[in-house]
Amino acid sequence: MNREQLLRQAPTNRQFTALHAVHKQLAVADLAIAALDSCAAGENLDAWESHCLRGALGALYTNFFDLAWTEVLLAMTPAVERSPGWDQRLAHDIPSIDAFRTAFDQARHRPVPG
Repeated sequence: MNREQLLRQAPTNRQFTALHAVHKQLAVADLAIAALDSCAAGENLDAWESHCLRGALGALYTNFFDLAWTEVLLAMTPAVERSPGWDQRLAHDIPSIDAFRTAFDQARHRPVPG
């Protein structure tokens, strides 16, 4: 995944904060899908990425859009910058990239209250 390129194309935190809820939902889903699409063919997600993306989905469906944004950004954290021992503390039942892509696509199109 080319994290820097994805971040250059994404809204800044200031821009994201100023968005309406509907546009925040779209921005989160779009960034997550772009990150998933940028994974190399045959590449699998690791436990860190899976954990953060699950958190992002849960936050999207409960309308915590700033948290969802943060979780997607955390999912994109390079392994060398992550908390020590993360790979031993997180669950290793990891959904496929396609499963996450489908989930974020569904979240992208859900109605946002208010």
